[in-house]
Amino acid sequence: MKINKLIFFAILLIAISIFSEERTLVGSNLTSGGFGCVSSRLTTIDGNFAVMIGGRGGWIIDHKFSIGYGSYELWEKIDADPVPGYDDDLKLDFGYRGIEFEYIHRSEALYHFTARLLVGWGEARLVNTHNDGDRAVLTDGLFVSEITLGGELNLTSWMRSYIAAGYHRSFDVDIENYNEGDFSGPSMEFGLKFGGNM
Repeated sequence: MKINKLIFFAILLIAISIFSEERTLVGSNLTSGGFGCVSSRLTTIDGNFAVMIGGRGGWIIDHKFSIGYGSYELWEKIDADPVPGYDDDLKLDFGYRGIEFEYIHRSEALYHFTARLLVGWGEARLVNTHNDGDRAVLTDGLFVSEITLGGELNLTSWMRSYIAAGYHRSFDVDIENYNEGDFSGPSMEFGLKFGGNM
């Protein structure tokens, strides 16, 4: 199910970016256009190595600033710490999403730098995997902020590859056996960005 959602999200972002046309907000010099990204990131959750997949999309203004939405989820659930009163074979699932603000330095250069801030929310779940399908036995909503610094390589006029290093911080964690530090940590991100007028 998660794979289907990712594929749908990726196709939607690519379609938006392909059909976005250059726009003029004020006068003839300030331009804007849409973009979509697919990405994977390496990080740690509860001290365990984890892979997160996701995507983001938004609007770029004057080739320098963008505002959009991003969503990231664990590729595979992690073995959870035992919780009294619950099955021993629990798995930990985690994901977060939010509004993203990005600064793009000299986007016309073959290789250029970016800085991104995400402010949003997430969810940690302890999942029982014994029965058919996954069933969440404990769920907690939390707040997340993330800062990311990266570099982009212009592959074509409508596609870029990028690599970035970031740190996400979770707040207001209230799920048994876990704290804010278990859902916070550095990450390394790899992705492709598609769009017009980037």
